[in-house]
Amino acid sequence: MKRTMLAGAVLAIAVLGASPSALATRDPLGYVDGMGLYEYCLSRSTVLTDAYGNTVTITVSGTPATEDVKKGDGTTEKKSKAGKLFGKPQQQGNKYDVCVYTVTVTNESGSSDGTYEVARDTASDTAPKGDQTPAERRGNYGKDHECPPGEYDGNIRVDGSKGPRIELGDKPGGSTIKAPDGTNRENVQIHFGPAMSEGCMTGQTGHEGQNKFMKTVQTQADQDKAAGKPANIRVNVVDRNKPPTKESHQPTRPPPRLNLRGDPV
Repeated sequence: MKRTMLAGAVLAIAVLGASPSALATRDPLGYVDGMGLYEYCLSRSTVLTDAYGNTVTITVSGTPATEDVKKGDGTTEKKSKAGKLFGKPQQQGNKYDVCVYTVTVTNESGSSDGTYEVARDTASDTAPKGDQTPAERRGNYGKDHECPPGEYDGNIRVDGSKGPRIELGDKPGGSTIKAPDGTNRENVQIHFGPAMSEGCMTGQTGHEGQNKFMKTVQTQADQDKAAGKPANIRVNVVDRNKPPTKESHQPTRPPPRLNLRGDPV
């Protein structure tokens, strides 16, 4: 039994970044995110992860969002939700139909909001032939192509014509990320359109969706600040080119230490 407990403690430190004392600590916020004061990841540790434990986390899913579509015989079937991209700025050029992906915003204080959708594809009428349509560009993480999957720092920007948005960086306050081929990508953002995209993840609901999304991020950051927690922003872009193995989720609490009867101590 002691060996089992020790292995669990080592796993928690290596994977979760929790200190040994945290495993025996009750939730300091009480019952804000459930009745289990020692509960970890909503008791779903096989599918949920807790990478940081102190941040607002924006997760872009790797599986297309779906909707029920009515068929001619009156039954319904699930189909991928469709979004749009344009081949040139200012909603000019060719229109391209693309899938959209769910964006979830969660924080350490227990709030969760998953009502946003973005396109992850890119399109460009001015790119060389054979590299213009979303299908031709998909899976390419080089310059002006889609955002590489990974975990990044998120920074709020309010300058320019795009309005409030989240910019991804390899460090807090940064504006560059490194693609798998070593390319330094600049100004990869989550912003709202629909619009042309050469690397950004674009929301499909215009200014109304943009304002709601940014308000959610700011509100959850304020909640964490009020609770005495750091209010960093992390962006988790799930790899959509591989079958999903984990459902991303903002951390809840560390698992409990157990006595020999299996009870929390």
